[in-house]
Order: sequence, then structure tokens, then C-alpha cells
Amino acid sequence: QGISLARISLQRSYKHLNLLPDTKMDKQSFVFPLIFLLSCSGSFSFPTKKTLANLNKYEKHLVDPAALDAVDQHLKKANPALNSFRTSVLFYLYTKSSINSPYVLLNNNSTLLKSSGFDKSKKTYVVSHGFMDSVHSDITQSIKNALLTFNDVNVIGIDWSYYTKNILYSWVAGETPEVGNYVGRFVTFLVKQGLSPDNLHLIGHSLGAHVSGFAGKRFQEEYDLKLYRITCLDPAGPLFNYNKPTARLDRTDADVVDCILSTRYLYGHIKLIGTANFIVNGGTVVQPPCKWEDFRTAYFCSHVSVVKYFNSSCDDWNIFEAESCYDRNGVERNCNGARMGFPASRYPTFHEMHLEVNEDYPYAKEEW
Repeated sequence: QGISLARISLQRSYKHLNLLPDTKMDKQSFVFPLIFLLSCSGSFSFPTKKTLANLNKYEKHLVDPAALDAVDQHLKKANPALNSFRTSVLFYLYTKSSINSPYVLLNNNSTLLKSSGFDKSKKTYVVSHGFMDSVHSDITQSIKNALLTFNDVNVIGIDWSYYTKNILYSWVAGETPEVGNYVGRFVTFLVKQGLSPDNLHLIGHSLGAHVSGFAGKRFQEEYDLKLYRITCLDPAGPLFNYNKPTARLDRTDADVVDCILSTRYLYGHIKLIGTANFIVNGGTVVQPPCKWEDFRTAYFCSHVSVVKYFNSSCDDWNIFEAESCYDRNGVERNCNGARMGFPASRYPTFHEMHLEVNEDYPYAKEEW
């Protein structure tokens, strides 16, 4: 009984820990669908063979020539060692001891890494946000909080909002190879500093999932081996649905590529592109936590709901277990023990897994 009471108390405190993205729909949420549809209406080619052939040249384009000499005040406060730098992709390191005071890292700067509190012996999670978001958004922050609340790990939030704050979705989508390639160079740098590839886990929401995929591709080019795992949270579908594996996230980008799908055929990818694909509530309907939302925001809410499910799964008490599984030949298999989210592991015989969730936190149908 004492454990149960403590458990209830802990659950009530989750919102104070900011483990859940804010369920209130702000102005951005209302305009997102309209911006998205309008920005996709123009002609767009993504990406060309020339683009893919020149991935190794992208890093130089990530320097913003118009950047000011002075660093933003929040960067100065986070890292006093930085007097100035010019970059459009930033890496924020969070640890147990610095959960609310990140340290800004730079690619190929070992001095900053050594003084940052980064522990190369620990699991390292690299989190990438999506369209119209930033590292400071509820999505990235809630994932970071969930990981660090239940684990002593390194969490690195990627901020590529220099690109994602552009309202033209098609342009932002076209920048994902560049950004992903740069992130791939960054994780390669971490491995060169002593981090094991088996301790690298990339997590991406929407467009951020494809950034993670391109990062995995780049890492394979550098080391001829794969990262341990990429978790894709409703990977973006529009302008990626019919791309070849080289032009999007693919199951070959890491040893384990587990995808959680909540808005297939709308915001999410229509194909099953992971080694393990968890389809929540059919993947095409309004998700249970969003059913009371206005029709204008319900599907966007559903696109974000995968973050809530993943965050909840970081707590071992919450069990998201698949109800039916199919192999790549469409044959149904017994999938007892196939768990979605943080504890998801390798399912060599499973390709498509289905489960349902509840309307309210912790969303899982089962609890220990």
C-alpha cells in the first residue's frame, strides 16, 4: 500500500517535472496545419543525386554568415567559455546535475567537451526536434526531463531552429540532409572522444527523425559500422513518403530503428521504415489524449502525442505492450513482450506491431 501511495504521489508530480508536452494549443498549433499545407503546394525536389553525392561538403554551409559577433545572453550564461561563435546548429548537453542549465557544445571542440560534465562511459541520447520547434520547446524539454528523471545519462538536445522556424515546410524538409550530416559529424566526434557507438541513441520527432536518419548514414560512412539505436517519433511523411531509403530515415541507419506511428497518411510517414514499427490506435485516427481537441488541432495534437507515449515509457511502471505483430511477409506472429518506447529492444521477426493507449496519463494499458 505504501508503494502504491508513493506511486500516486510521483505521478501527480510529473507535470511539475515537465515530463509531458503542454497539452494547451497555442497560436502556433492553430496555424501549423495551414502553413504546412500551403508550403507543400509549390514545386519541390528532394533531394537530388548531386545533393546526396555532396553530403560531405555540407558542414561549411551550417555556418551562418550573417550571425552576430555577440552570443545570445542565454548562451553566455550556459557556457561562459564562449565569447563568440557562428553556427546555425547548436548542441545542448544536459545531465543529472545540470538538468535545467545546459552546457553548449561545439563540434570538434574537445576542450569544451572535457569541461562540460559529459561522461563518455554513460548512455548518450541525442534528441532532435521538428518543424517550427526548437531545443527549448516542450517536446525536447519533456523528452530530456523524462530521460534524466529515470536514468543517469547524457542528453544532448539539437537546436536547428535556425532552419525549422522558416514557415516554408518544403524548404525546411530540404535542409534535413545538411543538418543530419552535421549531426552525424558531431556524434562521430563524440565516438572519437571515447564514447562507444553502443551507447549512442538518437531520438527524433517528425522532421527530426529524418535528421537522425541522415546522421546515422553519415556515421556509417565515417566508421563503417552502425549506431546502436534510432527512435523515430511519428517521422514526417510529406515530401518523404516516396523517397528512396537514401533520401529519408531508413531501417538500415542504425542497428535498431524503432518507430512509433500516430498520424500515418497525414503528418506521419505512410510506410513502415523501421526495424520495429509500433502503430498506435491504428495510426490514422485522432489519438485518445486528443479526442477533446478542436478539429483544427486534433491531428496536430495526435502528431505530438507520440512524445507523451515515449516519455511515459521511460518509467518502467508503464508498459506499452503490442497486441498483434506481423513479420515483413505479413504473417501474424506471437509478440508477447514486445514493448514500445524506451525499453523497446530488437525484434528480428517483428515488423509491424499494433497497440492501443488510454486517454489519460500514463496512457499505457498496463501498469506494474
